[in-house]
Amino acid sequence: MSKKRRQSPKEKEAKIEAAKKREAAAKRAQAKRERTKKVVTVVVCVILVLGLSIPTMALTVCSATNKQANQEQSQ
Repeated sequence: MSKKRRQSPKEKEAKIEAAKKREAAAKRAQAKRERTKKVVTVVVCVILVLGLSIPTMALTVCSATNKQANQEQSQ
């Protein structure tokens, strides 16, 4: 039968300190993941806005150019 070994105060303190370090590391990792997620979201939104607006503007410019060319030809 095994008996429970009592921890010395130094061992208890070391165990508590290690737990605090693990907790702090986990909080830093979580904050880093959240920050990365926000950056990725912003980048994706910018890419989508540019991907949709550039072709739209190009079509608008081409349409205006074609209308102007048609008006000049009809005159």
